[in-house]
Formats: sequence, structure tokens, C-alpha cells
Amino acid sequence: MSTSTAMSCVTGVTDPYIRVKVKGQDGTELFFKIRRDAKLKKLMNVYCDRCTMDLISTVFLFDERRIQGNQTPDEDGDEIDALLHQIGGTNA
Repeated sequence: MSTSTAMSCVTGVTDPYIRVKVKGQDGTELFFKIRRDAKLKKLMNVYCDRCTMDLISTVFLFDERRIQGNQTPDEDGDEIDALLHQIGGTNA
């Protein structure tokens, strides 16, 4: 066991980075390593850039609830769903 690992166990300090999985509606999965105190807006922007999606037309859900850009991630291993927002329809 390294000294830094032993110190973190003794002092209770955890890793400042966590891993978050973002799953698209087409089944693609992207993994991100972000700081615990980072706003999810950063992650949302990077995801949309990588998948060539528009941030305005994309909805991000965690446990079936819409997440906002000013929120921070909860814990390591969280899974966020990214869906295209659909507006409209017909009354045929």
C-alpha cells in the first residue's frame, strides 16, 4: 500500500475525481472522469460536441429526472441518459 493511499484511508479523504457514464438513446456510452465539484454543464457540452448534437435539443436524465447544468455529480459510477428532446406531434 502506498503512502498516499494509506494517508487517504486514515484521514478519510477520497479521490477528487469520479467516473460518470453518459448513455445515448442509440446505445452509445461515453465515460467521463470529472471532479466532484465540477458543474455538469461542462460534461453536457463535451458530450454534445463529441456526438455532434445540439445542447439545446438534448435532455440529460439521471434516475428519470432531468438534470440542470449547475448541478454537480453525486457519486462514482453514476449513469446519465442523453436523449433528443422531441417537441410537437399531430392530432390526426
